[in-house]
Amino acid sequence: SVTADGLTFNGDTAAANALDDYEQGAYTPVVKAGSTVLSITNQGTVYTKIGRQVNISLYILFSGSASVSSISLPFASEGNGVRHAGSLGSYNMPLSNYSSRPIIESGVSTMGLWQMRNNTNSIFTIDVDNGSELILSISYMTA
Repeated sequence: SVTADGLTFNGDTAAANALDDYEQGAYTPVVKAGSTVLSITNQGTVYTKIGRQVNISLYILFSGSASVSSISLPFASEGNGVRHAGSLGSYNMPLSNYSSRPIIESGVSTMGLWQMRNNTNSIFTIDVDNGSELILSISYMTA
């Protein structure tokens, strides 16, 4: 049923359980190394927003070498102190990237790229070269 609070299912009319937002689309992320915006080719970055949950599938190609520090999100993350992690694949990347993961901190509009090295040292950038491809997926909650 459709109510003033959104779409409800199976006779449940509680406002908190109503689906009040659904959106899908493509976006071109802003990718930075520090404060420098990097040149990328967006190979197909899409999102789906269902209620407050956002799912991103990102595929970008780099046009130079850099240490990537942030990638913009289509919606800011919820500011509740919770982090979100996703999965990352790559092609033609430098071997220095070890075990890398996208991370979204609480209350931000960008995701970072986190790397664990030697089980003790973590860094918040990944290195890319001309022709490197970054493929990732991540889900997070927005306000």
